[in-house]
Amino acid sequence: MPPENNDAEIAKTETPKEEIAEVIKLTGLYKLNLGIPEYQRPYKWTEKNVNNLIDDIISNKDKSEYRLGTLVLHLFDQNLDIVDGQQRIVTLMLILYAISEKYERVKELLENKLREHKFDNPISQKNIYKNYQLIKQRINDFDEATDRKS
Repeated sequence: MPPENNDAEIAKTETPKEEIAEVIKLTGLYKLNLGIPEYQRPYKWTEKNVNNLIDDIISNKDKSEYRLGTLVLHLFDQNLDIVDGQQRIVTLMLILYAISEKYERVKELLENKLREHKFDNPISQKNIYKNYQLIKQRINDFDEATDRKS
């Protein structure tokens, strides 16, 4: 009698993990229960990265659709952990938060979202603060780009 092969039995009963790719609008992101797992690197985007993103958004503002890049999520304990795209998502939240200072209702929503994420890493804290200050300085660039369009 051949030895039991428990691995073969397990392989028969396991179902493959389903991978789903879809386009999500930025406004739809904030309806998701996103989390940043501890194994993720700290938030390290530089001022150059932030300026590039802002300039890219402004230069594409007239397009009916614009893709900001890929976001890879992993479902874990009822949360969608950000596996790839954390730096860009955090920066977009900072941009929206800076915009929200002009629009109080949006500000409340984003304050809650930003507070949900615990940025315990001092590198993340420093870079989030520094880049938020830069974004606040550049926030009027969005209005100026809109005014030039009119």
